[in-house]
Amino acid sequence: MSESPRYFEDFETGQVIDLGSFPAIDEGDMSAFSAQWDPGVHARPSDGSPSDLPAASGWYVGAITMKLLVEGLLNQCAAEGSPGLDRLDFLADVHPGDVLSGRYTVLDASPSASRPTIGKLRARIEAYNQRQERVLAIEATQFMGRRP
Repeated sequence: MSESPRYFEDFETGQVIDLGSFPAIDEGDMSAFSAQWDPGVHARPSDGSPSDLPAASGWYVGAITMKLLVEGLLNQCAAEGSPGLDRLDFLADVHPGDVLSGRYTVLDASPSASRPTIGKLRARIEAYNQRQERVLAIEATQFMGRRP
């Protein structure tokens, strides 16, 4: 965490935070992840496109999005965990060579009624490809420490 972390009070409803980008998707890494963690069929695009490039596992895209979230935001915050996801949507195929970027949008920010030292953020976390097509969307709740 940086010397001056972001606290709950540093977030407001409607705020959008750029989470940075992930290097171009490597087909070998994508295939290795799928073989170990999601061995289903990922060889054909599900969007009906004529491309014969393999499509990444949605869980691989989710893992990349989580890395963007942690490195682009949570490592600089007084993060206190999450009770879970409200929604997870795999929206478009991701292929080798795609470059993903992330965005965090605060949907709601409210102090915790039961724990005065934290606030609750409802957020949308999204991943986009290099054509700015949304490939993944998550809605989640996160707990953030309040400024001491």
